Amino acid sequence: MRRILARVLPAVLLTGFLSAPASGADQDLKVVVPGIYAYPGIPEGTSQVLTDLLLEALLSRHGIRALGPSDVRAVLTAEQQKSLLACSDESCMAELAGALGADWLVAGSVGKLEDLYVITLQIIEARAARVTSRSKLTLDSLKLAPEKMGEAVDRLLGSRPRVRRPAVLANPARGKKGEVMSRRKFCKQIKAYQEALARGPYDAARVQERRRLLEDLVRTPFQRQFDQKLSCFWDRAGWYDGRLRRQLKGAAHALAARDARRRWAEYLAMYDQVKTLKEAYQRGLEMEKNGTGNRLYELPFPVRPAPVPEPDDSPAVRAFRRAYEDGREQLALALEAARRGDKQAFLALFVPRDPERGRTSPTYVFDNLTSSLKNGYRLETCPQAILSADDVERYARRLQEKEELEACWRRFKDDFVGTDTVFMKKYQGRWLIDRW
Repeated sequence: MRRILARVLPAVLLTGFLSAPASGADQDLKVVVPGIYAYPGIPEGTSQVLTDLLLEALLSRHGIRALGPSDVRAVLTAEQQKSLLACSDESCMAELAGALGADWLVAGSVGKLEDLYVITLQIIEARAARVTSRSKLTLDSLKLAPEKMGEAVDRLLGSRPRVRRPAVLANPARGKKGEVMSRRKFCKQIKAYQEALARGPYDAARVQERRRLLEDLVRTPFQRQFDQKLSCFWDRAGWYDGRLRRQLKGAAHALAARDARRRWAEYLAMYDQVKTLKEAYQRGLEMEKNGTGNRLYELPFPVRPAPVPEPDDSPAVRAFRRAYEDGREQLALALEAARRGDKQAFLALFVPRDPERGRTSPTYVFDNLTSSLKNGYRLETCPQAILSADDVERYARRLQEKEELEACWRRFKDDFVGTDTVFMKKYQGRWLIDRW
């Protein structure tokens, strides 16, 4: 089917195929509008307005539900956003399409030639990295863009606009009573979701619960009801985040740390997607109110299991892991000496003082540790498993560049878990404490 479609005009593909229900693999084709690129000299905000007009014309005139810039940002990493969202040439657009998994991009730009505004649109076939159609719109004033954008889209697609049933009438099931949860029911289920993550262990069913809760939010018809539901999540979002962080910091071994990290990653995914959905929901209501587009009826992003970052398995990271375990043994001896009140043994685990460099007195550190122990704190070294991927890679670079080992220790008391850092140096063949 794809080979046949590749030989026909892109307009036929877009208007006849993507806008209508299909079956099999063809139904998965994705159209993305990354945004209209504005050249220097174009008033601020013009790009966003023109992008909204383009999205509206694709949907209302040709039935194409394309993903917009906010959807793109929800999928791309911060680094990809920096390098890809500000581009306007075909090769860059093709790279953007690949990052998004898109089949087609509908892109464009707006610039000014003396007193004339020029808007160009283009369709890019992602897999072939080629432009398959172009359209141009010249205007004396940008005020004419709302009434002229639709014609430019028609020319781009090589198709006259189709008469469509309004989106709000296209699926009567949306209007059924009871489909959207009440605020009370939503709050009860969001709390159950948060409690299940905080209680553990990790269960993949949480991903489907996240999807169900987010889909209920996007179908909520009124802004006030939407905000009330959001408040159920935000009211204790920080508390649950802190609880999951403490569980990770206090994990006793690698399996417990991985479980806590997966639950925390799932919670952060929900946190980020709630923020993204709030912005998209409000923007959709404004577009509907102004007559420039439609409100959201579907989630503007995919809901997938949250990835858990792992550090690179590089020689530097492997060297750090070996050094960390050696240094951790020496750090454990120091904490044990503090528990026994053996100051002499504690001080023997520090490198000799360098008069050229200042550091906190080891005696002062010993007194602080013994004071913490008297106040009921439990002190121990951190297993590597609780370190984040970023921390491991940063510590590995420090070891490689400065020959200095950054180690971790932690304090427990009741529900409190705190971590801190110790810097160690190799001295006479073993790791000793340099700065605490």
